[in-house]
Amino acid sequence: MNKLKKLLPLIAMTLVGTHSVVSAVDDMQVRNLENRVSALEQRRGANGMINPPARPVVKDGVDLWLQAEALFMHATEDGIHYGIKLENGNATDGHVKNVSYDWSWGWRAGLGYNLPHDGWDMLLNYTWFRSGESSKTDGAVHQIWTNPTDNVATAVVNRAKGKTSLHFDYLDFQMGREFFVSKWLTLRPFVGARGLWAHRNMTVKYRGGELGAAPFADVIKLKEKLNNRFCGGGLLTGLDTQWGLGEGWSVYG
Repeated sequence: MNKLKKLLPLIAMTLVGTHSVVSAVDDMQVRNLENRVSALEQRRGANGMINPPARPVVKDGVDLWLQAEALFMHATEDGIHYGIKLENGNATDGHVKNVSYDWSWGWRAGLGYNLPHDGWDMLLNYTWFRSGESSKTDGAVHQIWTNPTDNVATAVVNRAKGKTSLHFDYLDFQMGREFFVSKWLTLRPFVGARGLWAHRNMTVKYRGGELGAAPFADVIKLKEKLNNRFCGGGLLTGLDTQWGLGEGWSVYG
């Protein structure tokens, strides 16, 4: 018991010393955090932001801008077949003939405005794209498109042709903010809405064939037009990035 009484002052001094060390460490961490915040405040842009906006602005004017892009795109679509090419005269042996789109040019143009609040911007973007292609097959071709009003039964013809045209338009409205995250990298998150209009026209022609007559007699001259129109709309969101390379060049994603 006497030994415990002698150790109590030593234990108390140890606890006080430990508490002082912990308090000193806490104070050092707080001062370190304050120094880091002060450093960030000193690195702020001219408008007082830690991530200053990256969009160019004009002085004593209206911050409107125009943009334009050339597009080279390839359209794909299922279900645009126009015949079945028969092999070796066998009505059950063949492969489907489809019309496939080729690469085509389009364009996109936009009108934007830099808002005076926090470096935000608004953008109205319109995209225009047109594409068309045709394909034809000679020989024994199984006809797969018919019009009931023509009173023509499905038959084997000796020439089939399919032709398509695609009209594709969409309009975007975006609100975003482009800002620097480093000297050579900017980000632009955005939200908005999109409206889309698409019109696809397909024409199928058949010639020749057999309808109770001699094979491939020139008794079928059939032309069908198949139109499909679509429109829709919805919400839009995304992230634009710009990776600076120097000398005015950058990679955009």
